[in-house]
Order: sequence, then C-alpha cells, then structure tokens
Amino acid sequence: MMLKKHSIRKDYKKAIGNYRTIKTFFGEDSWICKDERDYYSTKMDSLIEVANAWQDYVVYTKLVKSGDDQFASRSYDAAIKIYEQAILEYPHEPELKTKLEEVKSVKELVRKQKLITEIEQQIPPLKALFIKEFGEADKYPNGKYLFEKGNQLIEDVFNSYESEPDLGLKIEAGNYAISILEKILALNGTDTKDLNKKLKKLLTSAEIKLALEL
Repeated sequence: MMLKKHSIRKDYKKAIGNYRTIKTFFGEDSWICKDERDYYSTKMDSLIEVANAWQDYVVYTKLVKSGDDQFASRSYDAAIKIYEQAILEYPHEPELKTKLEEVKSVKELVRKQKLITEIEQQIPPLKALFIKEFGEADKYPNGKYLFEKGNQLIEDVFNSYESEPDLGLKIEAGNYAISILEKILALNGTDTKDLNKKLKKLLTSAEIKLALEL
C-alpha cells in the first residue's frame, strides 16, 4: 500500500527506495525459497526501472515547461539557455531542437523589428532637416540643383528601403539611405555654385551620387 501511495503521488524517488528495500529483504540471506527470491528480485528490478523512467520524465517535463514559460514571457535568452541544457541532457528528444530553433528565430525577428523601428524614427527628422536646409531658395540660392538632385537620390534610396520585403536587407537599405541623407546634409554651408554646375545635367542616381562624392 505504501509503494502504491508513493507512486500515485508521483514521489518516484521514495518508491524506488522502497522497491530496493524489498529487493534487499528478498536477498540471498532471506529465509524465503530461491524461486520466490528470484521472482521478487526480478519484479523489483522491473518496478525500479519503471519508476526511474517516470522520475526522468517528470524532470524532463519540468525542464521543458521552464523553457516554455521563459519563451512565453519573452525572456528569449533564458529560454535558449534552458533548451540548450535540456538538449545536452536529452539529446534524443527532437522537440527540444525544434523549440530551440523557434525561440532563436523569434529572438532574431524581434531584433530586426527593433532595428526597423529605430530606422523609421530617424527618417522623418532627417528628411525635415534636409528640406529646411536646402529647400529654401532665399536662404540657399546656390543650392537649387543640390536640393533637386539630392532629393531625387534620397527618394530613390528610400523607395528601395520601403519596397524591400526581406527584413535583413531592409535594415541594410535603411541604414544606407540614412547615411546618404546625412552625407548630403553635411554639404550644408559649402559653396554649391560649382556643384550645381555638375548636378545640372545629371539624370541618374548613380551619376548624382558620384558627383556628390557619396
């Protein structure tokens, strides 16, 4: 009855201890006949094996649940650490590798989305500054073509950024577009008279970028 009670409560460690005690009781020094000793010894070995398996299963499920809980709470690094530990202890469980790949994929997606958000936050003020610095004819009379051609180049690179579906390439395109805009803004205050002459007849973004030395 005590053994059954421990098994029902899933206290497999105590159950295993009790099974071993019984096996010892039915050992070679026992007064019970050899056939019975062999029967109970084999029976206890079988029960110990089952209890060990269930105890291992309980440890495994707790470990996986711990990783799942960290994943659900968006603690991706903690979840990855737990899943990696679980894989070392249970290398033949395919679901662990699947879970690890999933959390790594989500972590990378979140990282990229965060970078996209940062890029999106930088674009409007830079564009507004460009218009302010180069779009006022009375303030910057020699910047007519710099404004027109610079704006054309900026629109082209930002269109490439906005139309890129792959997040990794989109981040690259966004950072490139921002760098172009910042370099054009750095031309503020320079004598654009000669530069305007260069820009006047240029049509393609590649020609404009070359003329601006970007």
